[in-house]
Amino acid sequence: RLSENIIKFSHDNVHQAAMRLFSDEECQQMRFEIGKKLLDHYCGENDEFIDIDDTGLFTCVDLLNIGKERIKDEDFRLRLAKLNYKAVVRAASFSAFIAAIQYAETSISLLDKNTMWT
Repeated sequence: RLSENIIKFSHDNVHQAAMRLFSDEECQQMRFEIGKKLLDHYCGENDEFIDIDDTGLFTCVDLLNIGKERIKDEDFRLRLAKLNYKAVVRAASFSAFIAAIQYAETSISLLDKNTMWT
C-alpha cells in the first residue's frame, strides 16, 4: 500500500519477495539511505529527535549502522557515533542492557582511533 510516499507491506511474504529483487549490497544501501532520510526528517540542528518515539530512534540508528562501513565523511561518522550514544542512554533507561552495549560498541567503533581520547 502506498500512502503519502510511504510504502507499507501488507504481509511479511510480500516484503520478503520485494527484497529478493535486490542484492544484499543494494538492500544494505537502501536501508542506509532510508536511515539518512529518517535522520533528516526527525532531527533538529543538534540531532535532537523531534516528534519521534523510542522505537523510531532505534530504527533510525539501526538503519544507519547497517551502512557504517561506507561512511567516508568523518563528520557524519562522529554524528552517527553520537546518535549511537543517545541510543545507549535510551536502551539503558529501559534496562535493555545488551542493546545498550551493542550501541556503545558501535559508537566506539565509529570514532577515529587517533583522536577519540583527546
